[in-house]
Amino acid sequence: MARSSTRTRQPSARSYGELERTFPTTVGHDFATALAGHGGNAAVNGAFARPPLSTAQVIDPREFLAGMEPVGVRPPPGEGRRVDADTLGQFGLAALVTSGRRVLNVSSSKWLGDSYGTFRTASGLCAYTNVVLADTEAREQLLRDLAGWLATRRGRAVVVRSAERGLRLRSCV
Repeated sequence: MARSSTRTRQPSARSYGELERTFPTTVGHDFATALAGHGGNAAVNGAFARPPLSTAQVIDPREFLAGMEPVGVRPPPGEGRRVDADTLGQFGLAALVTSGRRVLNVSSSKWLGDSYGTFRTASGLCAYTNVVLADTEAREQLLRDLAGWLATRRGRAVVVRSAERGLRLRSCV
């Protein structure tokens, strides 16, 4: 019986777009394999009837099998006119941390939920994101991991601690 925590296929990518395109055939394949190992074809068919609600459930099938769902995160306030709102998910957060090249084995693995809003301001577009992690240790690790991303933003992004286990990000272009 396959263990759901086994990961052998890290998506190999040079960009976010490439990472997104390879996700279904790498991580998605591992997800289906883990479900089959847990409950055979019935478990895989069940995932079609009740699909995962988050990329975190695909990245770690144990979360899906345990019925763990993302927590609702309040949309962040922003300045200007809101033009978009959604979630990054564990996939999007991991891609951000790794500049779009990796999904697995990054600090976002303790992601519980997030929400973002994109706003048009007089000086351009700004995205505001709230992220909730499982514990303060995960939050501090994610802060350290985001340091590289922040350095590429040349002052156009900021990340601050929010509540006990949260982060708030702002990035403008």
